Amino acid sequence: MRPLSIPAPDGVIDALVFVPDGAGPHPAVLLFSDIGGLRPSYHDKAQRIADGGYAVLMPNIYYRSAAGQVVPAGRSFRDPDMRNMLLGYAAHLTPLAQARDFAALLAAIAADPTFADGAIGTVGYCMTGAFALRLA
Repeated sequence: MRPLSIPAPDGVIDALVFVPDGAGPHPAVLLFSDIGGLRPSYHDKAQRIADGGYAVLMPNIYYRSAAGQVVPAGRSFRDPDMRNMLLGYAAHLTPLAQARDFAALLAAIAADPTFADGAIGTVGYCMTGAFALRLA
């Protein structure tokens, strides 16, 4: 896992890149977390995909509001204060904002030699399932 900072129209997207063992470049997969944002369980998901032979880019969908892991360890979306915070962050994720982010993410993949040219896979969970559909 390595960090990657991606310039975007609305700021700098902090992201993580996961790769398989072996020389690249590798086919790209863009992985969007669920409403809980980046956290160890999503690091595990990304690495499992990478272990299948893919280079995975996982952006912080909340970069406009906060960097990195936004939900502290031991807390969850089920906690009322966390739920209110996350719903506030998610309110900024309009389809237009997503389109701007998608352009920046795709440009980052194209510019990084870790990622092979060609088709790009995408995976979203819960609310970001719609992101994956829009991106496709």
